[in-house]
Amino acid sequence: MEAKKSLTKKQSELDGGELTHHGKQDLNRVLDLWLETIARPRLQPRSYIDYRELMRLHVSGAIGEIRLSELRPVHIQRLYGRLQTE
Repeated sequence: MEAKKSLTKKQSELDGGELTHHGKQDLNRVLDLWLETIARPRLQPRSYIDYRELMRLHVSGAIGEIRLSELRPVHIQRLYGRLQTE
């Protein structure tokens, strides 16, 4: 039921023109939006802080500035490989 509400909301945003430029947004922007609107309401406060910090430490600097339209699996694979060696 919650997934259906979320889908309806996103469809409404798309219809209203709010989601039309996702390809021009970078990964940091989309992850921040996800963290605040999707994850935060479902997480305990400490988990939210941990998620935010992990994204800042590991994702933002590595691939966060890549536009969604340019993000490719290889970017994520490289990040994952780097994280495995840390």
